[in-house]
Amino acid sequence: RLEWLPPEHVDVRNSLGNLGFTYLFLADYARAQPILTEMRRAELAAYGVDHPSYAQLVWYLGFLYLAYGRYRTARCLLRLAHTICERRLAPQHPQIAKILTYMAESYSRLGELQEAIMLHERALKLRTHLFGPKSHVTAENLRLQADKRTNLEKEIGDLRKQQEDQLFQLRQQRAQKEVEIFRAAGELRIFQMEQANKKMI
Repeated sequence: RLEWLPPEHVDVRNSLGNLGFTYLFLADYARAQPILTEMRRAELAAYGVDHPSYAQLVWYLGFLYLAYGRYRTARCLLRLAHTICERRLAPQHPQIAKILTYMAESYSRLGELQEAIMLHERALKLRTHLFGPKSHVTAENLRLQADKRTNLEKEIGDLRKQQEDQLFQLRQQRAQKEVEIFRAAGELRIFQMEQANKKMI
C-alpha cells in the first residue's frame, strides 16, 4: 500500500498495525518492536497523545518491553497507557484491568512487590465488577490472584530473610573487626611498655 498511499494514511497505519500485532502475538518481538514503534509515532501524529488508539499502541509496546525484560521502560509505557485510558474510557473498561495486570507484573519484576500486589488487587476488583462475583471468569481471576499473591508474599519473605542474613553477616564482620582492633591495640600497648622498660634498663 505504501506504493500508492502516503505513510500517514489510515489504511497504511492499519496494515502496519496488523503486521506489528501479528509479530507480537507470535512472540517475534524483534520484528514487532520497530513496527509498533513506527505505528506509535503515526498514531500520535494522527490522534494526539490523549486518544484510546494511541493508548493501545503504548500498551502493546509496554507488553513487548515486558517480554523483552526491559521492565523500567515497560512500566513507563504502561503507566502512560493507564493514565490515558482512565481519562478517556469508562472507569470499569476491561482494557484498564488488563493494563493494571501488566503494570503489576512490571513492578514485580523490578522487586516492588507490595505495589505489584496492590495493582493485582485493583485489577481483580475491576474484573469482579465487570463479570459479577459469581461468574466463572471471576472465580478464575480469584484463583489466579490468590496464586499471584502467594508467590509475591513468598518473594517478599525470601527477600526479608536474605536481608536479615546479610545484616547478620555484616554484624559478625564488624564484631570480628572490633576484636582484631582491640587485640592489635593491646599488642601495641605491650610493645610500648616493653620498649619503655628497655630504656629504663
